[in-house]
Amino acid sequence: MSIHCLLQACSALIAAFLFSSYTVIATESKWTALMFLDTVSLAILFYLFFQVGTKIQSVKTRIAVTAALSILISLTFIGNVFYYQVFHDWVHAELFGQWSVGLSIQSSVFENATWREISLALFVPLLLFLLTVLWTETTTKYSKRIALLILPLCLSIHSVAASKHFKPSEHNFFLNLARELVVKGLFSKGDVIRGSIEPSLYPAVDPSRYIASTDRHYPLIKIPKEQNRDSSFLPEGKQPNIVLILMESVRAKESGAYGAKLSFTPAFDQLAQQGQLYTNFYANGTQTVRAELSLLCSFYPNFTGTPIYMKRPKLKLSSLPGILKEDGYRTMWISGFKASYANKNGFLKKHGIEDLYDGSELDPDSTEKIGWGYSDQAIFSYAESILDKQEGPFFAEIMTLSNHWPFDFPYSKTPETLPKTADKKYSNYCRGIYYTDWAMGAFMKRMQKKPYFDNTLFIITSDHGIWYFPPEEKLTTVEKQEAYFRMPLLFYAPAVLEPKVSDIVTSQLDVAPTVLDLLGIQRKNAFLGQSMLNEDPSQERFALMQHVMKWSYRRGNEYIYSSGSEAFAEHYPPPPKGTAMKRSDEHLLFTLQGDLLHRDGEQFNFHEVRQHHQEKTQWVISLLKSNQELLFSDRVFDRLY
Repeated sequence: MSIHCLLQACSALIAAFLFSSYTVIATESKWTALMFLDTVSLAILFYLFFQVGTKIQSVKTRIAVTAALSILISLTFIGNVFYYQVFHDWVHAELFGQWSVGLSIQSSVFENATWREISLALFVPLLLFLLTVLWTETTTKYSKRIALLILPLCLSIHSVAASKHFKPSEHNFFLNLARELVVKGLFSKGDVIRGSIEPSLYPAVDPSRYIASTDRHYPLIKIPKEQNRDSSFLPEGKQPNIVLILMESVRAKESGAYGAKLSFTPAFDQLAQQGQLYTNFYANGTQTVRAELSLLCSFYPNFTGTPIYMKRPKLKLSSLPGILKEDGYRTMWISGFKASYANKNGFLKKHGIEDLYDGSELDPDSTEKIGWGYSDQAIFSYAESILDKQEGPFFAEIMTLSNHWPFDFPYSKTPETLPKTADKKYSNYCRGIYYTDWAMGAFMKRMQKKPYFDNTLFIITSDHGIWYFPPEEKLTTVEKQEAYFRMPLLFYAPAVLEPKVSDIVTSQLDVAPTVLDLLGIQRKNAFLGQSMLNEDPSQERFALMQHVMKWSYRRGNEYIYSSGSEAFAEHYPPPPKGTAMKRSDEHLLFTLQGDLLHRDGEQFNFHEVRQHHQEKTQWVISLLKSNQELLFSDRVFDRLY
């Protein structure tokens, strides 16, 4: 064997080792044999690609091409570290189409990355870059034959990875990206996951108030029998204001109103004693724009790819702001970050929001900033000044921002007691929750003195969770899923709403139809959610929670939760006796009589898991396919506001 072949072999091994280390640091995970095989195939592919670069005769061109690839690898690695920490999910193909969003958050990404991560992200591509630039010798025929054997082997691994029957370790985000592209190309057409629309998948229309659609093209539309007001709790002719407070990244797990022993939401806890609290309320997605879609339009966010706000802003959806606007309301959106972010202005203006206030008129030199934008305290004061000027009935969404990743900001209000944890990130997250709750509480105290307070319904909730947990609690995979998606929800209007606590299973989809029910408004819509005023135990309610390409589901005390790659290392929750987990077990079905948020030692019940597992998961998959078909064929609603 020549010296050149030996050098090539050593370089390939070094590349494989570095990329394996890359993966471990990105996910803080354990080594597995499949992970190593996955990573080695990636390293060799990259090595072969760089070998092609060595054939470029022009030194300048060679440097330019390989430098561009090196930078791309570095940025992708750092971006994936960020994405995995926040969403517990992998960078996916369509994220690269959201480059404008990436530019907006770059400071937070690099601030939160450790020196170890940054060094490795730069070192691996730099080493390959130098090898490519310096290696100008022509490879031997022997080494070319080796390359031709290695390449089909790597492609075979990719092919197997794309199979529905076997999935190797998902630790490697580069290959996960390749798998996604292969699967999308083989098993779907465009953005639509093909599937027929089955009416049985959706809640039945209330025959006393609505007529179900007979149009096959728009199967979800509900047509009101009478367009009038029929409110069960409001004086006739009253049009109360609606204020939706959407708190950034605040979970129910850290709230005393939901059983937390150390509460970081004292203001919310106090308000909950005078309002209608929903204890089993879930987010339908993992990003703010996906949460807004569910809350305002009562439809599931898309299961794959770029959020609807950015991908299809002109999609025809019925919306709560649009219906209220038809009813004479002034509709507003208020936040401390630019309205152009994730194309919120493009989508919301077409779906019923008349005015978007993003603080652009505030003095940046005299207005407090925390993290990404203006502080929650400043934004609530800003919102107050806007609401005070309204003359007629209004709908206003107030979106907070200070409790945002990476949660290491100098908050002006902090709790006296922080959790006893070794995880500083989780401790900082609790500080952020406390600050947002304090700012919201101060705002609500001021609202209570306003002349329009008694005629205003406040809806206080959150957009999504965050994947931070105290390691001392040793939470299982499904407990982490529960904490991630379980959100606070309070309907607060003490002048007209009697306090109560409801334990029905509900989600962000149900907020819009509940508001219409409270107001007694009947308008044509295509909402998927069900009014929470109807607590008939015979009515089957469920919550569907979506990651990108992953989902979890709850109906009553029955759960079907995504196992996640970590479940195969932890084996939590444990499989039934006499069975073993298989790689194909992407979801775990179990029942639990207690509260999964604070389980307190109660064991999971895997009663008849194997018997009903496939039937139940297939029902959810059919629903996901149907939702995608309706969204991307634009068959939800027949007009755009």
